[in-house]
Amino acid sequence: MRAAENFLCIVPPYFTSGAPPLGPASLLAYLRANGHDDFQFLDLRLWVPNAYAPTYRPVGVFGETYIMDVPDLPLVLGVLQHFANGQDPVPDLDDRFTRYCLERGIIPSLLYDYLADMNRFLESAMAQLPDVKFIGFSVWSSNYLTTLMALAHLKRRKNPPYVVLGGPQTTESEASAKLALRSGLADVVAVGEGEATLLDLYEKFRESKGEPATVVPGTLRYNSQSGQFESARRPLVKLPGLPLPAFDKVPLMAYQRRPTSHRTITYELSRGCTDKCVFCSEWVFWKRIRNDAISHVVDNIVRLQQMYGCEAIWFMDSLLNATASRLYQLGEELLRRDVRIKWGGYLRANVDRETAALLKRAGCEFVFVGVESLSDETLAKMNKNRTEEDNLGALHALLGAGIDRVVAGFIPGFPGDTRERFGQTALALENIHRSYPGHFRVNVEPFVMSPKQPMYHEMENYGLESKPWSADYLDIAGQYSEITSDILCSVDGSNQGVDRMGELQIARVVTATSPSEPDPFLYYEGEAVSTGALEIREMMNGWYMGLLKTDYALMYGLILTREERTEYERLKQNETVASGLGYGRSSQSSLLRREPFTSYLKKIEDLHLVPPRRELPDIRNGLYHRGTPAATDELVLSPFVVARTVAGGDEPAAAVLDFVSARWHIIDGRWTWLFRRLSEGPVSTATLTSEGAADTAAEIERLIELGVVWTTSEARKLQLKLAQPSA
Repeated sequence: MRAAENFLCIVPPYFTSGAPPLGPASLLAYLRANGHDDFQFLDLRLWVPNAYAPTYRPVGVFGETYIMDVPDLPLVLGVLQHFANGQDPVPDLDDRFTRYCLERGIIPSLLYDYLADMNRFLESAMAQLPDVKFIGFSVWSSNYLTTLMALAHLKRRKNPPYVVLGGPQTTESEASAKLALRSGLADVVAVGEGEATLLDLYEKFRESKGEPATVVPGTLRYNSQSGQFESARRPLVKLPGLPLPAFDKVPLMAYQRRPTSHRTITYELSRGCTDKCVFCSEWVFWKRIRNDAISHVVDNIVRLQQMYGCEAIWFMDSLLNATASRLYQLGEELLRRDVRIKWGGYLRANVDRETAALLKRAGCEFVFVGVESLSDETLAKMNKNRTEEDNLGALHALLGAGIDRVVAGFIPGFPGDTRERFGQTALALENIHRSYPGHFRVNVEPFVMSPKQPMYHEMENYGLESKPWSADYLDIAGQYSEITSDILCSVDGSNQGVDRMGELQIARVVTATSPSEPDPFLYYEGEAVSTGALEIREMMNGWYMGLLKTDYALMYGLILTREERTEYERLKQNETVASGLGYGRSSQSSLLRREPFTSYLKKIEDLHLVPPRRELPDIRNGLYHRGTPAATDELVLSPFVVARTVAGGDEPAAAVLDFVSARWHIIDGRWTWLFRRLSEGPVSTATLTSEGAADTAAEIERLIELGVVWTTSEARKLQLKLAQPSA
C-alpha cells in the first residue's frame, strides 16, 4: 500500500465542540479544488481526554493578569532547549518549573505527568507517519507547546518533513512564530488566512523538492544564512469563489457529541467584523469584512445537507449580523426555500423582537451574544458601540422568541470597570438566568491582553503597566533572548489584581446551573478524565461506561455491568481505608498499573468483543461518505469503539460504545461477526459483503452513519511500524 506523504494535523489539547473543525476542512477543499487531493487530516485531539489549557492560566494566584503572547513561555523554552540538546521534549521538573506552576495555581507534579504522558502519545503518533514529507499544523495558544513537542519528534528524523504552522497563535503572536522558526522546529509560518497561502507553499515545495527559493506571500520564514526573518503579504481571498468545506475528509461522526442529538457541521457566510472592540484581535486577523451572497450561502447549505446529512450548522463568522439586514435576509431566504435546518452563531446585540421571531421561524436555535458588560461607561471604554439597553433588548428579544440556547459573553477584569458596575451587570444577568432556566447561559472570559489587540499598544491609556518575564525564566534557553526579551508576562493596574479575582468569582457564581455544577460554557482547565480513577456514567438500565486516561494519554473506555460497577466501588473503598489518605495523590498513579485494579480491568477487557487499547494509540485518518461505500473502499472500526455482548442466545446482541463521543448503540447479534472481522484490520466492502448476508451492505452503511465504522484513505492504516516511545 502507498504510504501517505502529506498531512494537516491538530495536536491536543484544545476543547473540541460537537462539530468538525472548519479551518482544516476549508484548507483540504481548497487544495482539492486546485488539483491536490493528496492530503490527509489527523485530529489527534480526538484520541485524548478533553482539556482546555492545562499548561497555563490567564489569572495568577494573586490575581495577576497574564498576557496571552506566549503564556507558558518557561515551558516552551524548556522544550526548545531539550530539543537543542537531543533530549526528550519535556521540560525539567526543577525549581523554575515548580515556581511557574505555583504562581498559576497548577500542581507541578500533575502538569509534569501530563506533559510526560502527552510526549509518549505524540512520539507514538508521529512514528505512525513514517513517510510524511509535508505537514501543516493548526496552532492555538493552548496547543502551541504540545505542537512544538510533536515537531521535535519529526525534526529529529534523518529526512524530516517540511513543517508549516498556521492558525490564531502564530498569527497573533509573532514571538511564537519566530521561536518555532528560529529553533528549526518549523520551516515556515502561514500568517492569517490560509487557503491560498498553503496551496502556493505546497506547489512551490513540490517544484523545488524542498524549501521554496523565495518567500511565499502570506508567510514568515527564517533565513539561517542572513540571520533574518523574511515575510511577504498576500491579498485576501474572495468568499464566493471558495469551495465547500471538505467534511468528507474528516471523521465527521467522531465530532457528534452527546447530548447534541443533531448532526452538526460548521460553516461561514462572512469573514471579518465591522466592530472594532479594543480588547479583540479577531477583526485585526481578518483585516476587513467580506460577505458571501445570501442566495449562494443557502445554495451551499442545501448542498451540505445533501452531502453530509447535517441537521444543524454552527456558523463560525465573527458576527452573523455584522450587517443587520443580511441576517434578516438569511432568515427570509431559508423560509422562502423551505430549508429546514437548525443553526446558530455569534451575534452583536443588534436584534429586535421582529428579527428574533423571524430567526426562530427560520431554524435559529443557538446564539452567542457578545454582551461583555451592561454598563454604558464600561461598554464605551471597550468601544463596543452598544449600550445597556441594546444588550438587554437583544437578550430578551432572542429568549422571548423561543431561541433554545442563548449565551451572553461576560468579561471580568476589564480596565476601568468598577466593582459597582460589574456587580450590576452580574445581577442583571443572574435575573435573566432565573427567568429563562435551561435556555440562558453566561460565558465567562476573564480580561486578557494579547499582542494584536488595539489596546495592547496603548496600555497606559487604560491605566495598565506591563511586566516582563523574569530573567531566570528567559535563561532556560538564553540563545533566543533576541526574541524572548520583548515578550511581556503580565499587566497590572486598573481593575486588576484582587478586583479582577473578585469579579471572576462573581462571574463563576452567575454561570452556575446548580450548586455543584459549573456552567458548561465556562472553560475548564483540567482534563475530563484522569489516570487514577475510573469515571463511571450510566449508559442504559444496568449497563455503564467506565472512562479513564492511560499512561499514553489515551482515552480508555469499558462497558460495565451493575455488578462490575459495584465491585469497582468496593475496591476503591478498600484502597481508601488501607491508605488512610482518601482520594489523595496516592490514587493519582495509573489505575491500569495499580493492583487490584489492573487485574479487575483485565478481567473485564477479556469479556469484550472489541476491547480498548491500553498503550500505543491506533492512529487512523477517517473519511466520511454518505451512502453505501464503494466495493473497493476499505473499512475499519473507529479507534474509539469498544463492544460487548449484552444478551444470551446463539446470536447475542452487542452494546457498542464510542467512548470519545459518549454515544452508544445496541447492535443486533447478527452483526457481531462484523466487529470481529473489522477488529482484525482494514477490510474492503467487497470482502465483507461476500462473507455476509444480502443485507450486509445496508448494515455497513448504517454503522458508518453511527460513526462505529470508518472509511479510510488510500493509505488505509497510516502506520507501518509502531515505534516504542523512549524511556
